[in-house]
This record gives sequence, C-alpha cells and structure tokens, in this order.
Amino acid sequence: MSLITFKIIASIFIFIVAVLAGLLPLQLKHFHSGSRHLTDSITNGIFLGAAIFHMLPDSQAGFESLGLTQYPYALLLCFSGLIILQLVKYITIYFNQATDDSKLNGVMILIILCIHSIIEGATLGINTTVANAFVIFIAIIAHKSCDSFALATTLKRYTLVPNFQIPLIVIYALMTPLGIAVASGIIGVLSNRSGILAESIMNAAAAGTFIYIGALDAIIQQFRVKSLKQNFLDFSALILGMSFMGLLAIWI
Repeated sequence: MSLITFKIIASIFIFIVAVLAGLLPLQLKHFHSGSRHLTDSITNGIFLGAAIFHMLPDSQAGFESLGLTQYPYALLLCFSGLIILQLVKYITIYFNQATDDSKLNGVMILIILCIHSIIEGATLGINTTVANAFVIFIAIIAHKSCDSFALATTLKRYTLVPNFQIPLIVIYALMTPLGIAVASGIIGVLSNRSGILAESIMNAAAAGTFIYIGALDAIIQQFRVKSLKQNFLDFSALILGMSFMGLLAIWI
C-alpha cells in the first residue's frame, strides 16, 4: 500500500470513528464510569507509549541523520510542545476565572480539542513511511474516539448550541483529516533534507503534547477516583496501552 493511499484511508477511518463516538453520548443518558475510566487509561497509555517508543526516537534519528548531534533538539522540542499546552491551559483557567459564564468552559474545551486534533493530524501527515504513520494512526484513533465522546458530553452538559451539536461534532471530526492533508502537502513540496527536518521537529513537538495529554489525564483520573480497585484497574490499563506500543516498537 502506498503512503498516500494509507493516509487517505486513515483520514476517512478517523473521521468515521470520531463522528460515531461523538454521537454516542447524545443518544445515551448514562455511561458506566468504570468502563470510561478503563478506555481513558488505555488511551493514555497508548499516547505515552507512542511518544516514548516511537516519536521521540524517530525524531532523534532524523536529527542525527542531518548531522545535528551537538544538542538534544528532540528533547528540547518535546519539552516545548508540553509547555505550549500548559500555556494554553493557563490561558483557559484565566478566562474561566474572569467570567461567571459556565458555558465558556465548554467553548474553551472545544477550541483546545480542535487545535490538538489538527496537531495530531499533522503528526501523521508529516511521516514519510507507512510503518511510522501506522503507529501514529493507532494512537490517534484511540485518543480521537475518547476525545470526541468527551466533547459531545461537554456540549450536552453545558447545553452549548443544542441545535448545532451534531454539526459541531462533524466539524471536530474533520480537524484531524485537515491536519493530515495540510502536513502531507507541506512535506510533499519540501526537499528531502527539509522534509526530514520538518518531520523530526513535528514528531518531537507532538511527542510533548502526547506526553502532556496522556500523563495529565492519568494523574487527574487517579485523584478523581477514590476506589483502590478502580485505581488498580486504571493503572493496569495504562500499562497495557504503553506495553502495546512498546511491543510495536520491536517490529516498527
């Protein structure tokens, strides 16, 4: 299968999964919290594993192939991606404190999720091999479905634009394919050396966002749940997700 064909199929599949996951909360009144915790934990593990076992090593290898070995650029960019997301969080908290309108929280969640979805798509789009793109695809599918579910739940909780919730979910689902298309186009017009540099930079920066989302979600979830049994199950699911990505690193 060619790289372009894989990216087209991946974009379509990601869009369909995101729409279906987003429509589910609008149709269900309740969702078992224990099941949601387990799926979130597996997703967080997949995100952490993708960043640690695949994206950071690939980024470092790219910099080394360009002779850029004087400084750990991959780690620097990874940390930068993490800090940028933390900055976005600080801005969100500031605006939430500056207003009494509870709906703003839902709006900010929507904006952040859309931005992160574009970054996710760009991370897949910049990859120049099917094997690497497949690893990112697995992480995106796992995370996108959970995020789409969370977005729909947020829209429902804050009763945001009740007549346009489904169109918003569809727009959100399109953000990742949009990121894939834009990044693929940019990589296509760059020279070989510039393409490797761009891919290495994006892989490292996106790894930081993956680590931030995965680790932060896991920590928040741990403090939110008071049940020792549920915490143990969540931790086991987290390790399972990371182990899966670690095993993939043996072959990919």
